Order: sequence, then C-alpha cells, then structure tokens
Amino acid sequence: MPKLPDPTLEMGSHLNVADVKKPALGILVPVAAAIVLGLAGFLITKLLILPRLSKQAVTLTYWGLWEPAEVMAPVIAKYESSHPGVKINYQMQSKIDYRERLQSILARKDVQNMPDIMRIHQTWMPMFVSEMEPAPAETFSVDEFGKSFYRDSLPEVIVGGKVMAIPLMTEGLGLFVNNEILAATNSGVPATWDDLRKTAFSLTKWDEQGRIVRSGMAMGTTNNVGFWPDILALLMLQNSVDLSRPNATIDARGRNLGADALRFYTIFATQDRIWDKTLPPDVVAFATGKAAMMIAPSWQVHEIVTLNPKLDFSVHPVPQLTSQRQITWSSAWVEGVSKSSKYKKQAWEFLKYLSSQESLQTMYTEAAKVRPFGEIYPRRDMAQSLSGAKHAAAFAKQSEFAKSWYMASRTGDKGINDEIIAYYEDAVNGIVEKQASPEAVIETVALGVKQVLTKFGVK
Repeated sequence: MPKLPDPTLEMGSHLNVADVKKPALGILVPVAAAIVLGLAGFLITKLLILPRLSKQAVTLTYWGLWEPAEVMAPVIAKYESSHPGVKINYQMQSKIDYRERLQSILARKDVQNMPDIMRIHQTWMPMFVSEMEPAPAETFSVDEFGKSFYRDSLPEVIVGGKVMAIPLMTEGLGLFVNNEILAATNSGVPATWDDLRKTAFSLTKWDEQGRIVRSGMAMGTTNNVGFWPDILALLMLQNSVDLSRPNATIDARGRNLGADALRFYTIFATQDRIWDKTLPPDVVAFATGKAAMMIAPSWQVHEIVTLNPKLDFSVHPVPQLTSQRQITWSSAWVEGVSKSSKYKKQAWEFLKYLSSQESLQTMYTEAAKVRPFGEIYPRRDMAQSLSGAKHAAAFAKQSEFAKSWYMASRTGDKGINDEIIAYYEDAVNGIVEKQASPEAVIETVALGVKQVLTKFGVK
C-alpha cells in the first residue's frame, strides 16, 4: 500500500531556512546594541561626566581672621562665577586662641575640618612652615613675588627659594598727631626722634603736684602703650642693632646700640616724665586729648574714630634717626595653603586671583563701607593709589622701607613673638621702675632671645 504524503508538507508549506534564522537575529541585534550603548555610556561617563563632577566637587575652606564675610563676598562670587568647578567656603575665625587652634588642626592632619587656605602673621612662619605648601613656580615665583610685593618687608615668607605665603595687605606704624594741639602751640610734625622728644616735652602739661595732665607723647612704658614692642624694635633696627643678638652691636665709641635704643624708649617715662604707667591706654588718651601724639598701626585709626568721631588728627610717617636712611616697620598678615589640602593647586590659583589689583581694590572698597578704610595695599604697582587717602596715605608711603622681626605685638600667637616680647617687657620695666641699667638688662634679653630662637628653629 503506497505511503500517504504528510499533510503538513502540502500546499507549499515546506520548511524555509530564512524563516528559521529570523527569530535568532531579532534577539542578537538588540543585545549587541545594548552592549555598544553601554560601552559608550561608560566611556562618556568616565571621560566627560566624571571629570566635570569632580571639578564641581572642589570646595576650598578659607580661614580668615579680620575681614567679615560681607567684605570678601564680592570677590569670592566673581571667582566662583568664572570657575564653576570651585566653591569658596570663607570662615572668619575668632582671634581667641587662633594660632593654637590652627596649628593643632594642621598637625593632626584633620582633613575634614582643617582649612585649605589660612591667614597667619608673617612672623608665625617658623611655627607653620612645616605644614604649608609652597606656591607652584608657575603661580608665584620668587622673582614675581619681589616685583609684585614689598619683599624686604616680608623676609619670612620666602623659605628655601620658594614663596610660602602672599600678602593681601601691609601694616606698619604711623605717627598719630592731634592737629588742634600742634596748631595751638605752633609745633610742626617731628620727622626725627630728637625732634619728637623735644616736641613731646613742649606739648606736655603737668599740674602743681607734678602729675601729667596732658602728655606730649605716649611712649616709655609697657602697660599702657599698645605697640611698645614694635616701637622698640623699630628703634633698634634704625640704630643698626642685630635683633637676634641685641647685646652684640657696638659702635666705634664703644656704645652698646641695643642698650641705647632701650634707654631712648624709656627716657620718656624716666628722665623727661612725659608719660607714666598711671595714664590711660595710649589710644584712649589720644582720642580724648590727653596725649598729643602716639605711634600705632593703621587699624587704630578705626578705634580712635569710634571713640571720638570729632577728633581732628592726622597720621604721618614714623620718625627716623637721620634723613639719609629710612627704616619703617612691617607687621602684616599673609595667606598660605595647607600641605594636607586635597586642592593645593586650586587654592594657590585662588590666592593668585585674590592678590590681583582688581580683587584688592574690590576688598578695599567693601571694607570702606564698614570702617574708615580698608587694608593697605601690599602691591608695588598700587603704591600711589592711596597717596591722597586721609589717615591711610602715610602707611602706604612707608611700605617700601619696612622691616620686620619677631617683636610684633598683639598677634596673639603665644609663641615666638610673645616669648621674645616677655624678655623685653622685663627689661623696660626694670629700667623704668627699678632704675636698672640698659647695658645690664640687654644682656639678659640677649640670653632669652637666643633661647626662643633656638626653640623655634630660627637661625
């Protein structure tokens, strides 16, 4: 019996090879496409998206000390707008225990809480240099630093041929003069220390008991002259004293020049009796007309204006020993970068921007909205910008001739400055209160200075 054909194969329903393969391709194509898209997405994320996200994640914590946030806000906002990958977290710190808090957090390498950028005093460098990152040469070379800023006034910030910090301000000392008192006595503004002494004596008034009613000059003591260490250091520098060995500078006549500087400072309270420890603090005495002259930094202008807005006074360059060689004083705050910062390069780029002419002008303008004037410009190319500024011009004028040392008062360091100042305080008090010899006390000071410099690694 013949075999019947399979009915499933009739009517052209034979098996088609193409029909079998189609379902397989329908699965493979989307799988392959998904792999390609996934790989492309990975590469785009790795090469484009993640770098952008990492840039957006850069936050620089900046510890300031004297300027409130509103003064810094405009320059920070402008920088952030031109650098969308960087945010600046500015924090104005309390001056209380500032040096200890900052040094402690840096030493602990507490990256979560420490600042990337911090303000320190120029004389604090021996205490901080091991925790600081120098500026990249392409950001700030030593040559560029010297051309831009008053390098001689900031010797501490150049270490090992590298720039360790940059200034956003300069500060020194000025001679404050009560214009009304000087005009009434036909006295001119003294330009030398001898003239200052003579003028101060002529302006002083005593009562019948010999008590000082009005002092011609706030100088000679330690308890009520706010910046006596700076004044004394200035006298010594002008007198060619080696401050690291204050007993060792002897002139051709055999005179100890360090002792002479001590003698001259204290003579206002000893021999001349122009000033004594019973009088109010110098800034208060000057603001209330009880002192005709005083020497102080620029920020004391703000205090005087607050105490007596109607006082007619002016500020002049500090006296000199001679007109042939000018030496003034530097006591500035500078900005540095932490060695432990994750964003050292970005931090230095920001400081480069902050120290530009435009940024400094903006900060000065903003500061002048909340006090008589802003911080004195530290740049050479801005030297003439404040030439006509009331009360500020004298400080700007002196920057070119400024010197510094570890006798900067009221930095609150409880370190190298305060420890050296303590020896000089004993010396001045010994001369004024116990009639000690300047030649004797300078020997004790020299021993103390040597110990402190050794302790902080200063050669």
